[in-house]
Amino acid sequence: MKVINDLQSKLKAANAEIISEKEKVVLIYGLFIYITFFKWLSIIPNFNLQIQTLTEENGKLQYRIIHLVRSLKEANLKLEQVSIADVSFNALIN
Repeated sequence: MKVINDLQSKLKAANAEIISEKEKVVLIYGLFIYITFFKWLSIIPNFNLQIQTLTEENGKLQYRIIHLVRSLKEANLKLEQVSIADVSFNALIN
């Protein structure tokens, strides 16, 4: 009878240790999820700031491109006018 009581006692202790270890795993896993979640929450504002900064830079670049294209068109028009004037002037001389 003593052997059975001894074995039951050891079995209870082993079961208590297993339950304790399972609780530790659940606690660690929960802590991991908690840390990961708040890490992502801290990263999100940085993404929003980067998106806002890139959007502003994109707008500035679009503005510059529009004005560069306009300047090229104006320069091309002036060049055409000078070429037409040269042709007209040469036609008058000859």
